[in-house]
Amino acid sequence: MIAHIAAVRMKFLRATWHLLLLLAAVVCAQEVEDEKPYRLLLLTIATDPTDGYLRFARSCEHHGIQFEAIGMGEEWRGGDMLVSTGGGQKIGLLAKAAEKYKDEKDLILMYTDSYDVILSSDASDIIKKFKEFNTNLVFAAEGFCWPDETLATKYPRVAFGKRYLNSGGFIGHAAQFYSVVSYKTVADTYDDQLYYTMQYLSLARRNELGMRLDHRSHIFQNLNGATSDLEINFTEEGTAFLVNSVYSTTPSVVHGNGPLAMKDALSHYGNYLAGAWSNVKGCLACAENYNNLKTAYDEDHPVVLIALFIDQPVPFFHKFLSRIERQFYPKSRLAIFLHVNFQAKYHSVAAGEWVETIKASETPYMSVTFDDGSFDDAMTSESARHRALKECQNINCSFYFSVDGDAMLSNRLVLKRLVEQNRTILAPMLSKAGMLWSNFWGAKSATGFYERSEDYLAIVNGERRGVWAVPHMSHCYLIRRDVIDQGSIEYPVVDDISTDMAFSSNLRRKGITMYVTNKEVTTWGHLSELSSFTTKHLHNDLYQITDNKWDWEQEYLHPNYSQNLNTSIPLIEPCNDVYWYPV
Repeated sequence: MIAHIAAVRMKFLRATWHLLLLLAAVVCAQEVEDEKPYRLLLLTIATDPTDGYLRFARSCEHHGIQFEAIGMGEEWRGGDMLVSTGGGQKIGLLAKAAEKYKDEKDLILMYTDSYDVILSSDASDIIKKFKEFNTNLVFAAEGFCWPDETLATKYPRVAFGKRYLNSGGFIGHAAQFYSVVSYKTVADTYDDQLYYTMQYLSLARRNELGMRLDHRSHIFQNLNGATSDLEINFTEEGTAFLVNSVYSTTPSVVHGNGPLAMKDALSHYGNYLAGAWSNVKGCLACAENYNNLKTAYDEDHPVVLIALFIDQPVPFFHKFLSRIERQFYPKSRLAIFLHVNFQAKYHSVAAGEWVETIKASETPYMSVTFDDGSFDDAMTSESARHRALKECQNINCSFYFSVDGDAMLSNRLVLKRLVEQNRTILAPMLSKAGMLWSNFWGAKSATGFYERSEDYLAIVNGERRGVWAVPHMSHCYLIRRDVIDQGSIEYPVVDDISTDMAFSSNLRRKGITMYVTNKEVTTWGHLSELSSFTTKHLHNDLYQITDNKWDWEQEYLHPNYSQNLNTSIPLIEPCNDVYWYPV
């Protein structure tokens, strides 16, 4: 009996052992499956290669993220999402693109917008963060319930973090990704955020998909309502990264959702992220698309129209013209368009004489146009600028260089360096002597007026050098021809704001990025102070000793005048009690 019990016990132990071995094998197999490396593919929608799209693509390439742009070249029928709802066209395009990937179990698909998105980490970091959610599908979150505020109470409560779904970014396993984008067919103008919101608010659908929100910006950072939470930090090696100080997270996707001010904020972050600028190595993005003209023959220089606009009396006008004439660029590749406004008729005679002089020069310009509006108050500055743009196209220019009468370009290489940088619209940084007043704004307020960015002083003072995307620039800038041909350049007349503000605002709405450069160690020049300049004197420039001191000294003082104060330099005495002073 005892032997029988022992035999039964031994069989039980063996069976248990085999079962444990089987369970261990299953667990190991599952762990191997869990540890199987995932691949990441980013899908985005872009119908035009805008500045925003090129910035997005650059950030993907910098971080080695494989992406697929869907819809390039197609007509956009999803509405104007900057001012209204829409975007349903994206859903249909995504469903079609994702279908071929739906059965790939080792593939993680991520969608982000492209025109207002920057990637700020690599694929391995994004995959790691996604796996930590331990779910199938993760959407971005924001602090606003858009596009239907009445749905706010239907969202699950969140103890800490953003509560509402944002459709500008989501990530998931290929099967669930395809399921959420192909759930229903909607019109092109239907709101894409509402489409995903309704699936999330359905408890059954949410559980079926394993759908969660990234409440604390581990992966997706939406800027609208959150810019005060964010700051740019740098690693010891000088690499910039974005930190959400409220959640102590470092987001991988930065999305400038919402109004134009958020697009400006994204451009600001884009000046640093994705290897654009380092606090150790400086401007890394400055070398991109650079067209070095150092060894180029004259005939290989791009054709440039220099458009000069004198809208009011300016001091040292003759110096302004001579500095334009001294630009180190082949005159055979330059054309001049000079406009003198009715309010600046004081300069009409001098302008006409200068035009005749350069026409008779031994090294003539391609063409010279004097657009004299000094005797016709109907010839507005806005209309003159449109005529200049048309002239640029007529001569088949490659660049259009707009210079106002208060932009004193003392550096002879300004034009050549701007052309070499090869940006859509680029301004040399100019400021009033001894002041922080410059020809660009680092930020704009919600109402469209000046606001100081956190790096404005560092840029103006030259502590940070590079090429910077900005929301507003004026007085002097170079425009690339392709931007003109798109019809994007306009000088609208808008009540209560200046021509420059209307110009910049129009570019922002059209998604055209403006840049300002202070890359060179030496200054490009400066802006004249016009507030005190009058034409009531015989020698009007003589009275600018205080407000335009630098130009006044250049005009009236000997180059060695300061040596008078240096006691170590002996005075020249040609005869007794007669001294030569450099004055």
